[in-house]
Amino acid sequence: GEGWEGAEEYDGSPSTQPPEGALFSSLPEEANTPKEISRLRKELVNWLYRNRRLTIKYNPRLKMYQEVGESDSHFYARLRQAAREMRDREVDELMDRYEERFERLERKMRRLRDRLERYRDEYNRARGEEVLQVGEALLGYFLGGSRRRSRSGSRSRSRSRSKASKLREKMEDTEEDLDELRREVEELRRRVDAEAREISEKWDRIVSETRERVIKPRKRDIEAEVAILWRPRRTGGDGNGSQ
Repeated sequence: GEGWEGAEEYDGSPSTQPPEGALFSSLPEEANTPKEISRLRKELVNWLYRNRRLTIKYNPRLKMYQEVGESDSHFYARLRQAAREMRDREVDELMDRYEERFERLERKMRRLRDRLERYRDEYNRARGEEVLQVGEALLGYFLGGSRRRSRSGSRSRSRSRSKASKLREKMEDTEEDLDELRREVEELRRRVDAEAREISEKWDRIVSETRERVIKPRKRDIEAEVAILWRPRRTGGDGNGSQ
């Protein structure tokens, strides 16, 4: 088994067709029988079990593991995509929770706007009546109308002014109610935006919580094959080998 400590990794593809005129050296004694090959394979399995570890990245919150041979950049791209999907799902749930409140406030605002429009129409009519009554009173005065008629016109103008004044107060109260609702809607929007930002920041943190895990192999999962390869080298004219 000690021989595997100095083993070199070979990433190339061995050729099955030797160069023309190639000569093969003799097999080493420790690998010249099937029994010896089997022994070498067992030693290799034991060496791999003791010395080799697989280090991968994983995210505990997303329960995602880096695949063997997957680059870090590709793994983080998968993590970010999964985090975006989870974030979007949470934001959708957040909007669903607030949707009814927004709709209720919008219905209140529509009713108040309709009421304000109605008060404006009534106020404009009351102001028109007031102007008309003032004109009639002036006309009566210049035409020599009686004092009794003047007193009657005065009472009528007073009622008109009173109605217009009440309508103006109602308009002002309704506008205040509308402003209060607008502030409530704006505050609710700020709250939703803040919660959405918190959700986004949370999933960004989750992606950054990715860790490394060192995996020790189980011996029964190790598959190893031992084969004999000849490394080509050039030889001099005297037959002495030279790399």
